[in-house]
Amino acid sequence: MNGLHAPFKTFPRTSLRAPAALSFMAPSLPSANLAGVALACTTAVGIAVCAMLGVASLSMWLLSLALTIFVARLARSTLTPFRDASVLGVLSFDVLSTIGLYFIATYQSMYGLSFGPYADDSLYFNQILGNIAPTFQSRLYDAVLSGFYALISPFVGAPDVTHLLPVNWAFGAIAVLLSRILSDDVSGVRLPMRLLFAAVIGNCYFSDTVTHLYRDGLMLVFFLGALIASTRRHYFRAAILACLCGMVRPADGALALFYAILCTASIAAPGARRRRHAAICVSLVLLGSLFWADQQWNIARRMRTVTEVDPWVKDTITETARDRFQTMVVDPPEAGPSAGPSVTGMLAKSRLAMLALPVVTVFSPFRLGGVSETQAVIVDAGGTTMRFPVRGIQPEMVLHWLTVLLWLVVAPFIVLSVLKGFRGGAKQRAIVVFFLVTVASITFVSFQARHRTAFIVLFPTLMALVYRRADLRRTRVALAQVFLCGIALVNVILLVM
Repeated sequence: MNGLHAPFKTFPRTSLRAPAALSFMAPSLPSANLAGVALACTTAVGIAVCAMLGVASLSMWLLSLALTIFVARLARSTLTPFRDASVLGVLSFDVLSTIGLYFIATYQSMYGLSFGPYADDSLYFNQILGNIAPTFQSRLYDAVLSGFYALISPFVGAPDVTHLLPVNWAFGAIAVLLSRILSDDVSGVRLPMRLLFAAVIGNCYFSDTVTHLYRDGLMLVFFLGALIASTRRHYFRAAILACLCGMVRPADGALALFYAILCTASIAAPGARRRRHAAICVSLVLLGSLFWADQQWNIARRMRTVTEVDPWVKDTITETARDRFQTMVVDPPEAGPSAGPSVTGMLAKSRLAMLALPVVTVFSPFRLGGVSETQAVIVDAGGTTMRFPVRGIQPEMVLHWLTVLLWLVVAPFIVLSVLKGFRGGAKQRAIVVFFLVTVASITFVSFQARHRTAFIVLFPTLMALVYRRADLRRTRVALAQVFLCGIALVNVILLVM
């Protein structure tokens, strides 16, 4: 039987043996050994934080670690049946902290600041500083970060971005944990931790986003919380979390509400195919109506801020998408003579070729970059933009190379899950539909690379749908070989052009 009314079914424990296509990956360790590894890693990373960033940043790092452990233990005891939630949360926090320290060290060696080169994190930092005083908070993300900073502000001197970055690292670790919970709830299969790390933290867009001072980490916590609540038919809780997600980023809040409506199809009695199809159609209509309402009444801007909205300033989702498509896809800014051609820019020149954009969005990056010339853009406290010329291998390029390598492991699972997911139960079909809608929304509405985290955190759920399918093992190996040839071919073509 399919659907949430099906009889309760127990699932056997996941074998510690990896599939043949993944045999090169390290085997799983027992829980006791993992706990020891987590303790050793936490101690080493804590020492590195204190040595590199100082005692003030270490205090915020310890507070963020405590937040991660609290959420992980809560998840282990009430939200998910697996026992190593706290170890998973701590290890995720350690890995993201290490990546964050790597970025900070690289930026300081390049231009003497701890901000990333793309202006957003320095802009958010200055917005947060403006909210530290007891004034009316205008944005949810600023308010949350200001609250964390208020805990240590009496003990530190001049504020620094390194005091706040550990909070985002904690949000990222919690997002990894929640992605595991969603995977367990939808598939009933416990995905090995090594595959979870490869799919989420191993993706350069996720690890780059949550280790900088961007709002995506907090958005993912609310976003995944809403999806988990919808999967468990706690729709009132899902609506609250979706609204909180919308206060951080309206489009993702709308997607979370769409999934809640879509999950109502899962409660249909087995065989009620018309009701399930009707629920999917109604969900799509309601999602489109949200975009229409935003166009009429500027709802997105009103959700992002609780202060008065200037009626003459209208930055709706559709208008923002139109501007971003022109400036980021059709006419992207030149990164330098060695940057090479833009794949999305080439596809955007043809309406027929644009149909391939969702595939490029999911399996990006696909090319191996090298030395490039660019500019680091930093916004100071007065709102002045500073530019620093940077030439060399960009720090995020190392993560790009890792992601391209991990596509050989992750991509075959994703392809097969989309193809086979519609034959599964109601919850499996719902998550596949939601994944495709999310990819389409980010491809044709958002256009920003860090917004892809909304579907990256769904990778573990998709992988779990086909992880235990022994009959698909040879197909996974064949798809891995296809991706290997495709990576080589694309990079050769782009190198020649």
